Amino acid sequence: MARAVWVTSDFLKDNAYAKSLGNILIVETIDYSSPSLGRDLKESLRSSGFAVLRNQPIAPERVSELYLAWAEFFATDDKFSYLF
Repeated sequence: MARAVWVTSDFLKDNAYAKSLGNILIVETIDYSSPSLGRDLKESLRSSGFAVLRNQPIAPERVSELYLAWAEFFATDDKFSYLF
């Protein structure tokens, strides 16, 4: 079985070790204030299913709250109630 690694494009750009790994999924780091935000976000989601937003307006405390809510949800059997 192949191992997959995902890294942000910013990490990959300056990291020789990351470049040496096989099976890397590159997740674009997108600047929220960029004029090309829509196009860049769409392309990243289309190519990898993920995106990392830099300079986004969401307070760090809110992001922490969301991660906590996700962790609580995935710790329960409720996660099995949703088909995808």
